[in-house]
Amino acid sequence: MSVKHALPTPCELRGHRPTSQCGPNLEELWARSYPVPHRWPFPPWRLVMEQRPMFCDLFRKRQFCCDFARGQPEYAIERFVPEAIASVLAGCHGRPCRAVDVGSNVGWMSGLMLALGAHTISVEPQADLAAALRHTARLNCWSTRSSVLNAFACADAAFGGTHCLQEERSPAAQFRSGGGVPLAAAAVKVRGVSLESVLYHGVSNAAAPLHIDLVKLDGDGPERHWLQTIALLLAKRPLLSIDAISVEHQIRGAKVTNVMAEVVQKLAEEFGFDVFRLAMQDRRRQTTATGWDAFSPTGTYGQLGRVRGTLPRDALEEEWLSARALRWLFRARRNLTTREWRTFLSPVEPRKYPAMELLLVHRRVPLLERDPVGLWELQSPEAMAAGYNASAAYTYL
Repeated sequence: MSVKHALPTPCELRGHRPTSQCGPNLEELWARSYPVPHRWPFPPWRLVMEQRPMFCDLFRKRQFCCDFARGQPEYAIERFVPEAIASVLAGCHGRPCRAVDVGSNVGWMSGLMLALGAHTISVEPQADLAAALRHTARLNCWSTRSSVLNAFACADAAFGGTHCLQEERSPAAQFRSGGGVPLAAAAVKVRGVSLESVLYHGVSNAAAPLHIDLVKLDGDGPERHWLQTIALLLAKRPLLSIDAISVEHQIRGAKVTNVMAEVVQKLAEEFGFDVFRLAMQDRRRQTTATGWDAFSPTGTYGQLGRVRGTLPRDALEEEWLSARALRWLFRARRNLTTREWRTFLSPVEPRKYPAMELLLVHRRVPLLERDPVGLWELQSPEAMAAGYNASAAYTYL
């Protein structure tokens, strides 16, 4: 069921008509798409965001699509996740890359993966959003590298995954992108596929080596079960290797945090992942238009303790600045106890919607090997900005 809007929303930022030759009916897809604001290192591309041209009917607010095209509502698409995607998948046009997007929504993160040249498997339970992503792939000539599964990714049976194969999801559990509008007036049957089959999608020989550059997990709830399944698969399939995992951790009480702490500790200690906390909803920094911290002396990044005092987690993590496309992140120190992992995964500040973005990078990957900033200084704002518009970024922090 589409969201009903009385009037269309005109947008002056639709750009030029398509010139690519990916197939027929591109004009119709173009009319339902919006330009994705250019940001290094991603090339420009277009995202199908509606079912009826100019109605923005895949989102709660009609103005969302035009605001998106202007680059305004970046807070709504986890702005730190594109940095992680860029850091992991840079150079995929020159080498084989495999990325998996579990919980792809309308496809903005899958589109970024595809724009960098990765072969991408996307999983989205809402049929209209999955269809929009297929149309985006077609419009941008990515169809040969894009597989979209309209399904719910089930965790291993040991972690509560069995029931999801026949699950009826209530309307309250399915929201329109942008928040708050139910998909349908009645419960919807959602097809379930195992997370293992998602990771091995398109692989004819399940016993052959499989390398995955990036797995992104964002399903508003089952992430801890998906991580448990990944740990189980890494243990039982020695020929499976994963370079990086991006996961949203929704902080929903001690039980969820305890499970996350145990599985993250297992991935770090037994499978060789470094764990990074991205700066989502961490408001202890405010980057100015020139790329520096507003709370520190000009041209420097002062220690966080000078801003609001230390937190229990400060002894458990080290702040990094300008690592690849990641401008600001925290690496968990190695050999933490389970209790310390729980502290690491606790909120930095109380929030109405407490969540945390984690990036797990395997230590065999030299991607983020660097020394943390010891003097809390950078050579220049340009080194921090790393090639994109700092004036439009991070002002909400």
